[in-house]
Amino acid sequence: QIQAPIMDFTRPAYWGQKLMCKRTLWSSCTWTVTKQGEEFPLDRVLARIKTIEEIKTQLTEQKQAALSIAEFKVASCSQSGSGEAFFKSYFYTPRKQWVDVQELRFSRDQGAVKVEALSFSAGLLPASTPLAPLLNVIFFWVPFSDWSQN
Repeated sequence: QIQAPIMDFTRPAYWGQKLMCKRTLWSSCTWTVTKQGEEFPLDRVLARIKTIEEIKTQLTEQKQAALSIAEFKVASCSQSGSGEAFFKSYFYTPRKQWVDVQELRFSRDQGAVKVEALSFSAGLLPASTPLAPLLNVIFFWVPFSDWSQN
């Protein structure tokens, strides 16, 4: 788990896919969330997110139960005074520690909150591999399957 933040920072699988115009190892979407008749309670939502301590499974299209088991870690959660917020988490596969990164960006938009979500595989090699961040950068171009985890 020490190498995951470096793999997140360099993001070789993500930018490698962007360079090759592919979208098999990452996914993104945007939601607009409202609370009818009231201002959306972003402060309360973030307070709840910060208290998440454990998520035991990832939602996945895979039928193999072992692929949905994950170790979860909140990497960061912050809020600015301007009504913007950011949340990042890591999911690790239990044995080999492959890393998936999830990011949520919250911003106020006329009484609603816009949530931009991004999820991606951090690299070809798992975080348990010695020198994984460096090797993942070197091998960014090698295609691999993330088993529809993102």
